[in-house]
Amino acid sequence: MIVRIARVKVGHCQALTQNPVAAATGFFYCRCGYDRTMTTLHNSILAWVPSLAYLALWLPALVELRRTSTPRPWGRSWQAACLFLATALHAALLFEQMYGQGLPQVGFALALSATALSCLLCFLWGGLFERIEALRVVLLPVAALTALLPVYVDSRAAQGIDNAAVFVIHLGAGLLAYGALAFAVALALVMALLDWVLHRPQIEKKSYLYIKELLLLSPPLLSLERLLFRVIGVAFTVLSLTLLSGVIFAETLSLTLRLDHKTLFSLLSWGILALLLWGHRKYGWRGRAALAYVLAGYLMLMLAYIGTQFVLQMILHR
Repeated sequence: MIVRIARVKVGHCQALTQNPVAAATGFFYCRCGYDRTMTTLHNSILAWVPSLAYLALWLPALVELRRTSTPRPWGRSWQAACLFLATALHAALLFEQMYGQGLPQVGFALALSATALSCLLCFLWGGLFERIEALRVVLLPVAALTALLPVYVDSRAAQGIDNAAVFVIHLGAGLLAYGALAFAVALALVMALLDWVLHRPQIEKKSYLYIKELLLLSPPLLSLERLLFRVIGVAFTVLSLTLLSGVIFAETLSLTLRLDHKTLFSLLSWGILALLLWGHRKYGWRGRAALAYVLAGYLMLMLAYIGTQFVLQMILHR
């Protein structure tokens, strides 16, 4: 039994030493002597750390949303600092889950977890410009749930390639594009809700489903619109980087470029975002038109990878 575990650890460490991205993780496992079972247990325990941190920040957000009578600056507060630390823990956990076995593993659950993380990072960045702290009530429980998914949902699919720098850029930019566009969808939905309420004064005066508090904590619609198109610009930029790095990566490995579902839906999402930015700049598209384009672009991007992986891994079990 001891010989078998020693062989597993030696083989695991030798595989990891060939991978520069996972060198730190490999050193940790070689020194501490964890086998694969202990690694799974270790990850399942660590997965609860960022999840519980998100929930601990979510409960005060609910109380504050109910009791707040005047707007408070939040972007540089202690709660924002605590949320940044929680996202750092989440990022470290994701790195271990993706690169802990040598080759990068990205499946449905890991992609969702990374999307929630990048969405929270966009939220922290947006909080430096506008008062959007009310969105914590929605974003934090979603992030807490998705942080646990990679441990309890076995959906990791090895990519079967080494950690080339171009691929790391391609993977990181793609996951950041998912999160930025998800945050843009959240902003667009809040704008649509506020616009709907402002045209119905009888609802605005009532504290129904925290609508009155949401109005109090939210910036003006024009300020939200400026932030929305900033986020869309970021999503468009990182999506462009994703497509460009994908082409360079294929050329590096002498792969034939194919118009598969990932490429097709990614190009459709890129085109929808480009059209929205052009229409906003030239014709002043906003409001419902912006919401429709953002939702369409996000749907195309979801179908490109996460939606397809969900069907293949969770439904068809391939």
